Amino acid sequence: MKQAIIALLLFCALPSFSQPGDDTHGITLEKIMSDPDWIGLFPERSYWSDDGGSVMFYRDQPGKDIENLVELDLETNQERVVGDAERSAMAQTRWGYNRARTMRVCSRGGDLFLDDIAAGDTVRLTRTTQSESSPFFVSGSRAIGYVSGGNWYVLSLDDASLRQLADIRFEDEPNDEDDDEGYLDEQQERLFSTIAERRQRDQDREELRDRVREANESDVPGPFYLGKGIERRSHAVSDDGRFIAVVASKPWPDAERDTMPAYVTEDGYVSSSRVRHKVGVRDAPAERLFLVDTVGESWSEIDLSGLPGVTDDPLAFLREQKSDEAENAEDETELKPRAMGLSWLAFRPGSHTLVFQARSRDNKDRWIVSVVPGEDEAVAESVFRESTDGWINWRSTAGSWASDGSVYWFLSETSGYSHIHAYDGSSVRQVTSGEHEYWDVAETTAPGILCARTNSPDPSIYEVARISLIDDSVELLTEFGSVVERFRISPDGNDLLLEVSTNDHPSELFVQKMDPLAEPRRLTRSVTDAFARMPWIEPEYVDIPTRNGNTIRGRIYSFDSGGSEETKPAVIFVHGAGYTQNIDRGWPYYFREMMFHSMLAYKGYVVADIDFRASAGYGREFREAIYRHMGGPEIEDMVDTADWLAGTYSVDPTRVGTYGGSYGGFLAIMAVFKEPSAFNAAAALRPVTDWAHYNHGYTSNILNTPEFDPEAYERSSPIEFAEGFEGGLLICHGMLDDNVLVQDTIRLQQRLIELEKQDWEVALYPMEGHGFVEPSAWLDEYRRIFKLFETRLRTHKE
Repeated sequence: MKQAIIALLLFCALPSFSQPGDDTHGITLEKIMSDPDWIGLFPERSYWSDDGGSVMFYRDQPGKDIENLVELDLETNQERVVGDAERSAMAQTRWGYNRARTMRVCSRGGDLFLDDIAAGDTVRLTRTTQSESSPFFVSGSRAIGYVSGGNWYVLSLDDASLRQLADIRFEDEPNDEDDDEGYLDEQQERLFSTIAERRQRDQDREELRDRVREANESDVPGPFYLGKGIERRSHAVSDDGRFIAVVASKPWPDAERDTMPAYVTEDGYVSSSRVRHKVGVRDAPAERLFLVDTVGESWSEIDLSGLPGVTDDPLAFLREQKSDEAENAEDETELKPRAMGLSWLAFRPGSHTLVFQARSRDNKDRWIVSVVPGEDEAVAESVFRESTDGWINWRSTAGSWASDGSVYWFLSETSGYSHIHAYDGSSVRQVTSGEHEYWDVAETTAPGILCARTNSPDPSIYEVARISLIDDSVELLTEFGSVVERFRISPDGNDLLLEVSTNDHPSELFVQKMDPLAEPRRLTRSVTDAFARMPWIEPEYVDIPTRNGNTIRGRIYSFDSGGSEETKPAVIFVHGAGYTQNIDRGWPYYFREMMFHSMLAYKGYVVADIDFRASAGYGREFREAIYRHMGGPEIEDMVDTADWLAGTYSVDPTRVGTYGGSYGGFLAIMAVFKEPSAFNAAAALRPVTDWAHYNHGYTSNILNTPEFDPEAYERSSPIEFAEGFEGGLLICHGMLDDNVLVQDTIRLQQRLIELEKQDWEVALYPMEGHGFVEPSAWLDEYRRIFKLFETRLRTHKE
């Protein structure tokens, strides 16, 4: 009953209308592709005010590409636009609390603010042009630690004195010995006594400075020379300020970049800009961990070569295929640890124990590592290892200590789904379980009590759950039956601020007590009457059977017009990004496409929107199905969907089309190239046509690199399958796309020309990027898509 009431409150729409003789019921491309302000101006990126008495959010100004910061008073429910002079002071920030939670500190606008919670008094600690960040309370004293200008400082709250925590330098330690002197140096000193005397005087002065410095306890610890040729990447400081953990690496190597020309410019001349690198043209540098003891005035590099499996070669099977290189490759990988990236550094509260995450640069392994400084050299201990044949999921790598230091929680897919795990200092246990996922974890004000978004009720529904790391209990706090897109915990820990959406309604704000029995209170109503009155098709959520015995989640748009047509045409929409979840019960990222699907349904089409294998929200095996073969499992799922539509919705199997953007554009092309008998039309928007020309971070995880694994690239790139094309292709691409460069489309265009293929079209948009901005470009693009479908799918394929 509670869920039904919430759904009614959120989704109730005004009576719909239709125009006589209009087979799209008033839904037109001109309306769909116009400025989205006509749908409503909705709250975004909401957060609590500092005192918890108001909620803050951003909202677009009507007709402008500018946002207002809005404050909504929870007592009066009145809104006000925050003035320009107040915006910096009321901007979102992250407060750090002392152990007793009587005081908190934050960085806002580059300056530090201290809030005495009991007294209700907030004091600005700094007002500088230099940015102060990462503040924390130094345990055992009334002081604040922070970072500024690449250095660490401690500010006393008693006398406002300021001291630098350490002098850390990325350079070699000066060498006092003249080991490098040659004959001429020695001759000069032997022949000219003045040179020798001056050198001795300089040495005497340096020794005096060293003695004075050692006698003066107020001097900054250090300098600590960590070595030249490296740069700091991240850091962490123990809460007493004694230990500083520093991650550093060599600079990223330079490599050739692509160039993107702009033809329609303000001055009328063609300009160009350098954009991203291609996959495999440069290797990420290995990161190193240094531990600095500011009290003992010493430092050491933490040796990670002993982590279990760090010298393994997960790609040995590929090296063995290169018979002329196999022996040498094996010899190297037996001895050499893999390069790693280090992240999520965190000292245990009240302790010097450091925990961090190490991830191999080949993205096959991830370790949770503990380092405990002592009298002897600190040693890295692996407390958890996650390995995969595919690639470690970047989304499942969050982790942090509970505020009381009792346990370190982290996400991992080691069970097959993204779940919360806990390390108590001696062992690791899995806290949550099941064939569902947990994301966006945040600790409440109660130590060891977490909140997270989860799709445990259903793969398409996301609610907020409360998870106890004390007794491993889990309970759902919300029951919207749709999608909680975002949540924030109130400063006192008693309430949740929620952004909740449905399939036909963008996110609105709710507040709810931190109680599963509490009723949520709606704060905003933003949708316009014009949008609410439109008769949008309510999609049917289905599980589509596939050839491998499993199912994929889909959303079906159809409309029974009462006509006499025995069979219908169908369109399969394939989402972008690859790893994203499009089939949930929230407001679609592809909201224009959602409206377009209603229009197509009224026109007599059956539209299937699917989460093919590779999508998010369905576990690791589902995600990794495309490893070394993008465009394989997904196309199988698309063909199986087409077959299922023919048997379930009276779809004519000779009149099935597909479309999508980015990754979806890649799949649309692959569909008509590899399965022309199943797909009679495809519209590919900003498509990848050759994965060897895409970026490194995304592509190398799935296909390795083209030099090392050319087979994976050749069976995953549409340009390699152009011979199979039989007709019915539209490609639309923005020429200012710095994500998927227009070069992808132009190279495929040349390939089709050389193959003498017919019945294809390319539309280029000179002033658009990867995501279109101008309504006129959106309209032109979708007019072409609709024309393609009407031309190719409205009548039977001959």
